[in-house]
Amino acid sequence: MSSRSILIAAGVALLLAVGFWFAAYSPLDEQQTALEAETTQLQSQAQQLRNQLAQLEDIRDNELQIRADLNRLRALVPAGTPAQPSFVRAAQLAADASGTVIQSVTFGAPAIVEGAVPDADGLVLASISMNAVVDGGYFQLVDLFRRFEIEVARAVQVDVVGMVEGTDGFPQLSAAVTGRIFALLPVTEVEAPPAEVPADGATEGTTDGATPAPTEGGQ
Repeated sequence: MSSRSILIAAGVALLLAVGFWFAAYSPLDEQQTALEAETTQLQSQAQQLRNQLAQLEDIRDNELQIRADLNRLRALVPAGTPAQPSFVRAAQLAADASGTVIQSVTFGAPAIVEGAVPDADGLVLASISMNAVVDGGYFQLVDLFRRFEIEVARAVQVDVVGMVEGTDGFPQLSAAVTGRIFALLPVTEVEAPPAEVPADGATEGTTDGATPAPTEGGQ
């Protein structure tokens, strides 16, 4: 066979190889790559579904405890109303049990807790400022705060406690308590948080707070 025939045969073989690559192997290779990518994605989705299933099974196994926690949360943070009278009654029971006397309780206007967003029912977490004056001995006052923590079914945040000598003299004390209670209230009934003070010290867009008014059951 002449050299020319060999070169022609080699050229034909090369053309056939290139044609096979573009006509058959290349599409199959691209298809395999796509299938591998899809397989990886499906495996990832399957793992996510397994994780969700595990979470749902955990919720099912702890359903009773979750329901109990939800009921306790609803008591700690009531929905739809500030529930101030019921809080005052609970506070009075705690005071009676601890041997202290609540002289007064006043509440401020509800304000949206910073960062809180409305839920699907249009309710938003609000804080209600509270000021109280309580008389009693030191250990009786300590017992009152303990009872607030373990007996009063309402979320209460005590911010400041100031004590002075009572009108009857030591060891009687008079405690001025400043704090907050919380509730889920309609957005339309809650004041927006006050605007931040600009760097130059000027205030913009501040909201006037309502003057606290005494509530029933303070004595």
